[in-house]
Amino acid sequence: MSKEKTIEEVVETTVDSQITDAVTQESPVQSPLDEIYAKRMGNINVTLSPADLKYLKNTLVQKVEWKGSNEAYLYLMATISLTQALEGHDAKSEERFSASLPTSSIESINFFLNRVTGKGEEAAHRMFAVSMLLRPALEKINALDAEIKKLEEASKS
Repeated sequence: MSKEKTIEEVVETTVDSQITDAVTQESPVQSPLDEIYAKRMGNINVTLSPADLKYLKNTLVQKVEWKGSNEAYLYLMATISLTQALEGHDAKSEERFSASLPTSSIESINFFLNRVTGKGEEAAHRMFAVSMLLRPALEKINALDAEIKKLEEASKS
C-alpha cells in the first residue's frame, strides 16, 4: 500500500467522521442564519457527466500544483470528492447526472482550475466548458454568502 493511498484514506475517514458528527448532532437549527450556515457548509448538486468528473480529477492530478498544508488539504478534499462522485458511473459516459459535491470542494476545484495553464484551442474549449458546468453551483455559493452577510449585518443592528 502506497503512502498516498494511506493519506487519502486517513483524510477520507476524517471527513466521513466529521460529516457523521455534524449529521448526528441533536441541536436543532435555531435561526435563519444557522440554516444558511448549514446550507453553506453542505453540498450542492452539480450537473456533470462522468467524463466531466474524470476530466476535472485528471486535470487536478496532472496539472495542478499546490503550496503549503492548507492548499494540500483543499487539493485532497477536491480529488476525494470527485472520486466519490464518480463511483458507480462509467467514466467514459457523456450522460449528465446530478452529482452532490461539498461547497468547499466546488470552491477548491474552481480555485485550482484558475491556476491551470494550457495550450491550444481544443484544450481551451474543454477547460472553459467544464468550468461553465460549475458556474451555477458557484453562483449558489455566492448567493448564500451574500445572504449570510445580510443576516449578520441585520443581527448586529
